[in-house]
Amino acid sequence: MKITIQPFTTVLPLEEKTALYNILKRCEEDLLRRNPTFTDVILELKQVPLLSASVTVRHSLLDDETKLKIVLNFNKKPSGEKLYDVVNNELNIIKREL
Repeated sequence: MKITIQPFTTVLPLEEKTALYNILKRCEEDLLRRNPTFTDVILELKQVPLLSASVTVRHSLLDDETKLKIVLNFNKKPSGEKLYDVVNNELNIIKREL
């Protein structure tokens, strides 16, 4: 399964992007077991200055449910730990839904 973090030129330091990639990588086997048709997991990071909440996250299935896209919006750069917790929580929700 291909794991992509978009855009890679976002405000996050490389070590935080790497940590987010590793979180997704650790879930790869579990996600594939729940949906063997997955080919891609995309984590999209967006800084949205007018966002009222500090971090919001949502997910969707694309291309005949072969791609999982997680969109993480933030108004200002949150701590790495906050990002990791939000992504882990969203992955847990996704696993329950699959």
